[in-house]
Amino acid sequence: MDYFKQRREYRKLKQNEIDISIGQNNLYRELLDYANDEGKLDCWFPLKNSALTDLTGLSIPGLAKARNSLIQLNLIEYKQGKKNTDKPQYRIVRLYNNKFSKSNTTGLSGVSQPVDIPVSQQVEHKDLTSTIQVLDKDLTKSSGSSNIKHSESSAVQYWLNQIDSAAAPFITQSIQYWVNDFGGQDEIVIQAINDMLAHDARSYSYLDKILKSWEESGLDTPEKVRNYLAGKYRKKAQRQAKGRVEQLPDHIANPMTEAEASEKARQELINLGVTINE
Repeated sequence: MDYFKQRREYRKLKQNEIDISIGQNNLYRELLDYANDEGKLDCWFPLKNSALTDLTGLSIPGLAKARNSLIQLNLIEYKQGKKNTDKPQYRIVRLYNNKFSKSNTTGLSGVSQPVDIPVSQQVEHKDLTSTIQVLDKDLTKSSGSSNIKHSESSAVQYWLNQIDSAAAPFITQSIQYWVNDFGGQDEIVIQAINDMLAHDARSYSYLDKILKSWEESGLDTPEKVRNYLAGKYRKKAQRQAKGRVEQLPDHIANPMTEAEASEKARQELINLGVTINE
């Protein structure tokens, strides 16, 4: 299974066919990313409930509800675990058409190739022990989202500097995923953050909408984005200027001619009872 094709197909599905909550989305993304990291995109893999609640921020009941929804939407398959013996098992359902799995260059078909993706927290596969979970919690408390240092020119670091230095891990991971979707071009995501700030917004959901719109419009280079933003802001300035003209007082926006002014003064004198010699 191709990780990026699966992600793009999932995004299209969300936009056009299904309604999915934030909790359901977070759970699916964590399962997909974990399967990719472990090289098990086409296989069943075990994952403890406690690990998923830590990664997604869901409660145990919330996790169960979100999982059932994903099963009903045919996004994942699930095998219930046994207490103290077997962990729950998951499998990602491939969303994109089988024809995309064929490669003309390598001759391989249906081979899962994990994609290396920077993440804010690394989770070991073996047992996902409580010790690791405690360490993850401690890192979150001490650094807000992660103790991983990002390049000063990275979009993740820009978000931490400009928006929220204690951003939740799923936000920093999602920002990095967007960078990957745009071919590793941090500048595009940074421009989107600036566009968000220009609209007096400071939420990841707003940023996500901007980036989805740009992706759908084919704005896949910094130059295309700059040209798009320049045109958008120019049109906005023109609308604002037009609005100011329309709101001018009538005597300024539509000044009277000399004859009209003279007649108005004459009528005012007559109304006051002044006799006017014609």
